[in-house]
Amino acid sequence: MGTNGNSCLFTRSPAFVIIQLIGVDWFVYQRLMAMLRATGRLTALKVEKAKDPGMYADGGGLYLRVTPQGTKNWVLRYMLNRTPHWMGLGPLALYGLQEARARALDARRKRHDGIDPIEARRAEWTRQRLDAAKVITLAEVADAYIAAHKAGWRNAKHKAQWENTLKTHAAPIMSLPVQSIDTALVLRVLEPIWTAKPETASRVRQRIESILDFAKVRGYREAENSARWRGHLDKLLPARVTTRAPSARHCISISTARLINRRCRADGVTRNAEIVKDAGG
Repeated sequence: MGTNGNSCLFTRSPAFVIIQLIGVDWFVYQRLMAMLRATGRLTALKVEKAKDPGMYADGGGLYLRVTPQGTKNWVLRYMLNRTPHWMGLGPLALYGLQEARARALDARRKRHDGIDPIEARRAEWTRQRLDAAKVITLAEVADAYIAAHKAGWRNAKHKAQWENTLKTHAAPIMSLPVQSIDTALVLRVLEPIWTAKPETASRVRQRIESILDFAKVRGYREAENSARWRGHLDKLLPARVTTRAPSARHCISISTARLINRRCRADGVTRNAEIVKDAGG
């Protein structure tokens, strides 16, 4: 039986003998060979001559897409968690056929390792933006914020107030990278003026908070807003005391005061309580 088995084995193709010896299933081999035959369908000439809008398959999920406008770009179709995904690999003008195949192979390797290549690329872009943000200062982000919002402000005076407030009170941190602005640095600006100049301190805090929100949306920082009041700085700084304006009933107009003075001088009255009562109605 062993002889018959061996003779049967060696009547097959050399490739079959090899895969049998290394323990690879025949159907797995057939599928692998089909995939290899399915790749490399396109040639440089076919890519150049592709004019009609549509998808031109190269194999392995790689396609050349020709748009109705005549532009050509590469896309990769892959399955992950039983869900199809389409990933752009760049325009033909930047990536030739061989480069597109290399990029597609790299993406398929990530998918094989259980990594979504699209999410991996987004993470890399985020990392690059954050690395670039390390040299973007708070002052530069403040300028960008003012430029983006000044059209919606009432007048040029409001822009000048923004710039002057930050220049005067936030100068110690304006030259620092926006990504490094933490709670300690914000407190370094606010604490010296928080009780002495409460209105000014509140405006400074609000403006720093707006700038940091702007920076996060633009991808310049990832951390939470260190100038946020509710649930953050309100635990570290005393509540701002507001002073009520005097009510109308306690106010005497200038004309009324002059009337009181004239009557006092005319009548020689030193106590004017009754006159005040009469004047106040």
